Amino acid sequence: MSRTRRGDADLPPGPARELVALYQSLRGRRPLSIGQIALRSELAPGHVSEVLRGWKAPSPNAAELIARALGADPATMLKARSLAEALSELNRHLRAKGRGGSPGGRLDVPPPPSHFSSRAAEADRIVAAIDASADPHRAVVIQLYGQAGAGKTALACHVAHRIHARYPDGCLFVDVGAMDDTSQVYARLLTRLGVDAGSIPADPAEARALYLSTVRRRSVLVVVDDVASAEQVTALVPASPTCAVIATSRQHLDALDDCCAIHLGALTQAESVALLAAMTQQAGAIPGPDLSRLAAACGGIPGALRMVAAELRKSGQDRADPPAPPPAGPHRGRSGSSTPPTLARSGREAGPRGPITDSSRYEYRLRTTASGGWRVVGIVTGDIRRIRNIDIWVNPENTDMRMARFEEYTISAIVRYEGARRDAAGRVVEDIIAEDLSHRVAGDVPVAAGTAVSTGSGQLAESHNVSAIIHVAAVQGEPGAGYRQVREVGRCVTSALAEVERVADDRRPVSVLFPMLGTGQGGGDVDRTAAVLVGAATDYLTEAAATRVSAVWFLAHTYDELAAFRDVIGGDPRFTAEAT
Repeated sequence: MSRTRRGDADLPPGPARELVALYQSLRGRRPLSIGQIALRSELAPGHVSEVLRGWKAPSPNAAELIARALGADPATMLKARSLAEALSELNRHLRAKGRGGSPGGRLDVPPPPSHFSSRAAEADRIVAAIDASADPHRAVVIQLYGQAGAGKTALACHVAHRIHARYPDGCLFVDVGAMDDTSQVYARLLTRLGVDAGSIPADPAEARALYLSTVRRRSVLVVVDDVASAEQVTALVPASPTCAVIATSRQHLDALDDCCAIHLGALTQAESVALLAAMTQQAGAIPGPDLSRLAAACGGIPGALRMVAAELRKSGQDRADPPAPPPAGPHRGRSGSSTPPTLARSGREAGPRGPITDSSRYEYRLRTTASGGWRVVGIVTGDIRRIRNIDIWVNPENTDMRMARFEEYTISAIVRYEGARRDAAGRVVEDIIAEDLSHRVAGDVPVAAGTAVSTGSGQLAESHNVSAIIHVAAVQGEPGAGYRQVREVGRCVTSALAEVERVADDRRPVSVLFPMLGTGQGGGDVDRTAAVLVGAATDYLTEAAATRVSAVWFLAHTYDELAAFRDVIGGDPRFTAEAT
C-alpha cells in the first residue's frame, strides 16, 4: 500500500481499505500496542506498524497472524487472509496495467474487423468502467446490447485487443450461442486456462466450481458472446477484482445487476458512408449519391453494411451499377431500422450464395383483421442451432414421421440430435424426441400430408429455451424415387399453427419458428415455397380471433431463402412499418 491518502490513484481500492478497517475494529475491542501485537504475531514491529496504518500490503500469512494477535476468531482470521490475497492480486494487476504495452497473457479473442470505426466513445466507456471498478469481491461486468448486426462482438473484441496487456493471465473468448450446453462453455474456458481436458468434470455445477476456483487468483478478461440470459453471464463472473467480463446480447439483461450496460445504436449516415466506402475499397469508384443511397438503406447497421459491401465486391457491381436499395415501406428491421438492401430478383444471381454464417433478424408488423391488433412475422438467418429465444420449433418430416439420422445435415437431424441426451463425449444415450414421436404415431403411419404432431423438446428446452417441437408431414417418399414436397405445403403451416394452439401455455403468447418446408430433399422451389408459407401464416394470423401465436419466424439458412422471404413480405401490402 502507498503512504498517500485514500482516493489517490496509486492506492489499491477495496481490499486495502477493508483490511485496515478490520484491524481498527479488532484493536477497538482489544487495544494492544504495536509492540504487543508484534510480540504475539512474531513479526517485526516496524512491519506491523506499516500494515496497521495502511502503508504496506501484508502477506496472507502475516495478515492472519496479526488478526490472531488481536484476538480474532477463526472466521475473522480467514477474512483477513482473504483480503490480503485479494490485495496481492490487485497489486499484481496494477503492476501489469502500469507496464502499458508489455505483453499480456494468452490472447484467445478473435481480431475485430479490419474496418472498425465509429465506436470510439463506446470503447472508451468500457475501459473507463473497468478502470473505475472498486468491488473487492467480484469482477467488473460490462454488458453490450443492441440489435443483430450492431457490432457488439466487434466492439468487445476491439477492446479486448486494446487492453489485453493489463491481463497477464489472458483474455478469453467464448460464444455461448454456439455451445450446446454449459459444460462446453466451462470446458472451453478451462482448457484455455491450462487445465487438462481429462480433469474437467462433466457435471456443469462441478465444472463451474473448478472454473471459479481457477480464475479466482488470476487476472483474466473474459468476453462472453451472444448471451440470451443474465444467468449465462453471472455463472462466469469470477470472485476476483482483477478480472473483467464483457458480455454481448441482443436485449438489455435487466436481471444482470450492478453492471455497466452500453447500448449500441445505429451509425450516423456519414459514418455509414465512410464505413461502406472503406469496406468496398472503392471510395472513388461509386458515385457519391449511389454510395450514400446504399448506406442509407442499411439503416446504420454495421452488419448490414458489411453484407452489402460483400455483395458489391463479389458481384463487381461496385465499378458501375450498384444494386438498388429496397423500396421504402415495410422493409424494416428490429427496432424500426431499415434492413440491408437485397439483390433479389434482378441481382440475386450476382450476390452471395450458399449458407448464411451470421444470425440476423428482420421483423415486420402485421395488422390483424379479426382483433384489430398486431402480430409479428419475421425472418431469422443462419444456423438453427444459434437460435435461443423462439418458443416452438416446427420440424419438417416425411409422412412416415421418421426422423433423419444424426449424421445427416437436415433440420430433422439437428432437432433430433440437439434434443437428445448425450454423454460428455457427445454420444447419444437417450434419443428423446425421436422416441417421443415414434410413440405418438405408433400404428398410425403413414400420416396424411400436412399432418402436424407435437412432442416435447428434450434437451432443447434447457439449451435453446424451446418448449415444444411440432413435426409436420411436408414431404412424401416413393420407392425408388426418393422424397418430394407435398402438393399443398401451405396446409403444413395451418396444421402446425393449429397444433401450437393446442399445446401452448394459456398464460402467455408464444413465438413459432418455421424452416423452409420441403425444399431440401423434397426438391420444392424456394421462391414458390416462401410465398406459400408466408401467405398461409399471414392468413392464419389475420383471421384468427383468439390466437396465442404472437410471432411467426421463418428460418433463412441460405441467401436464396432470405431473398425469397423478403421478396414475398416486401410485396405484401398487409405488412407495415408502423410501430405497435
